[in-house]
Amino acid sequence: MEINRRAAVGIGVGFLTLFTLLNIESAISDEYLVVIPYDSPLADADTTNLTDPQLRDVDTIQTVVRDAIGTDEDVTASLDVIDQWKVADAIQALPRYEGDSTYRPGPYVTYRSEAAVLYIFQEQ
Repeated sequence: MEINRRAAVGIGVGFLTLFTLLNIESAISDEYLVVIPYDSPLADADTTNLTDPQLRDVDTIQTVVRDAIGTDEDVTASLDVIDQWKVADAIQALPRYEGDSTYRPGPYVTYRSEAAVLYIFQEQ
């Protein structure tokens, strides 16, 4: 019985340590999702709809794109450690537009009848 109690305490301490480290990591994150809205989607570029299965489960992208398009202003969101991976993977999987005199280069997402470019900004 003593071994089981020690094992349980060890496992509990391990989870507590892991949880604490993840919280410290997320508190010092230096990556941000930046979304810049445009009034109309690009005519000659591949875009991805916000309801696409690739983006449906990435809550941060869903929220920030809706905010940017809804307010017609650039929106920046701090990414925690877990979001960094999900957002980066989702953005890398999207088709990219190389840019022109009106539109910035990057992956474009459409929502309603408007578009937004996504990118990750990392503080140095």
